[in-house]
Amino acid sequence: TEIYTLSLHDALPICSSPVGHLLYSRLDRFNVDPVGWRQGDSLHARYRYSKIRNGLMTYLDLTNVCKNFNSVVAVKDFTLNVEKGQLVSFLGPSGCGKTTTLRMIAGFEIPDSGTILLDGDDISLVPPNRRGIGMVFQAYALFPNMTIRENVMFGLRMAHKPKDYIEKKVNEVLDLVRLSNTAKRYPHQLSGGQQQRIALARALAIEPRVLLLDEPLSALDEIGRASCRERV
Repeated sequence: TEIYTLSLHDALPICSSPVGHLLYSRLDRFNVDPVGWRQGDSLHARYRYSKIRNGLMTYLDLTNVCKNFNSVVAVKDFTLNVEKGQLVSFLGPSGCGKTTTLRMIAGFEIPDSGTILLDGDDISLVPPNRRGIGMVFQAYALFPNMTIRENVMFGLRMAHKPKDYIEKKVNEVLDLVRLSNTAKRYPHQLSGGQQQRIALARALAIEPRVLLLDEPLSALDEIGRASCRERV
C-alpha cells in the first residue's frame, strides 16, 4: 500500500536516487525479490513480478473500495480477492451495494477511494470498453433499435474484430443459449427470459477476462435456470 501511495512514474529506475534507495528498502521489508528485474522496468511492474514470484497475486483484487452517492454510502471499505477461474457470488439484502460493486469492477462507476486490480494492472480509472469485462445487467440493457444479432455482435464490432470472426462467434453464442432462431427479431419481440439469455450471449461473445452477472437467472423458469447455469 505504501508503494502505490507514492504514485511514482514508470521511468524511475529502482536505485537511481535517494528515493529509489528508500523504495528498495521498503520493498525489501515487504519480502520482494528483485531477481528478474530489468533496468528501466516500472516500479509497478517490479512489484507485480515480485507478487507473482511469491504467489501473492490473485486475478481480481479490490482493496478498500468505497462509493458514495451524495450522502448515501453504497459501498464502504470493500476488499475482495478472486483467483482466475473462481466463481464468486455476492449475497445480501436489496440496497447493500452488490450491483454498485459489479458496476465499479466493470467501469460504469468510479470508486471514490480504493483500488481495483485485474491481473496486476490498476483498472480503477480505465474506461469500460478497455477492461475486457463482460456484464449482464439486471435490466438486460439490450439496444431496442438493433436486432438480436446486432446486439450480440456489438461488442465485437467495437473491438474491431474481423467480419468472419464476428459471424462465427455470434452464431456460436446464439447456439449456446438456444436462440439462433431469434437472430432477426428485435428485443421487444422476445420474452423477458429470452432477453436475459441474449444479454448473456452478448457478454460471452467478447470472451471477457471477467464475466459479471447481476441476477442473470431471475427471469428464467426452473428448467431455464438449470440450463443457463450449466452453460455459464
